[in-house]
Formats: sequence, structure tokens, C-alpha cells
Amino acid sequence: MKMQTVKLLRRLGQNIRRQRNAANLTQAALSANARISATHLSAIERGERSASVLCLARIAKALQTTTEKLCEGIEDGTRQKSKSLAQ
Repeated sequence: MKMQTVKLLRRLGQNIRRQRNAANLTQAALSANARISATHLSAIERGERSASVLCLARIAKALQTTTEKLCEGIEDGTRQKSKSLAQ
């Protein structure tokens, strides 16, 4: 896996964990509410697995937040480059 991808997955996992802790939820509770396995959620939070769009949407809904909020601060450089070109 490319280093950039690893960084993105870790950041996503940190965001999810932060939101989960702010909601005072355990991984077991969040995974049950999001209808995903606790093992999968744990791996996502550690940045070891990626989350599908459907999975991310379920997690966001269970946390009463948005996928945009969960992805906050995650950029791979492509978006930044395209912004620079548009200016």
C-alpha cells in the first residue's frame, strides 16, 4: 500500500474514533448501530482497512454526523493541485 494511502486511512480512522469517543460510544455499540462488524470498525479506526462509501455512510448516520465531517482534513494532493490550477 502506498504511504499516501496509509496516511489517508489513518486520518479517516482517527476522525471516526474521535467522533465515536465524543458520542461516548464503544466500538461494539457503534458497529451494531452502523450494521458493520466490530472487527471491521476496529480495523478502519486503526487505518488498516478502507471503508466503502456505504460503510462510511452507515458510520456517519450512527454517529449522527456527515460523511464530510468524517473525511475532514483528508486530502490526497489531487484536490489541492486542482484548486491551484483553478485559481
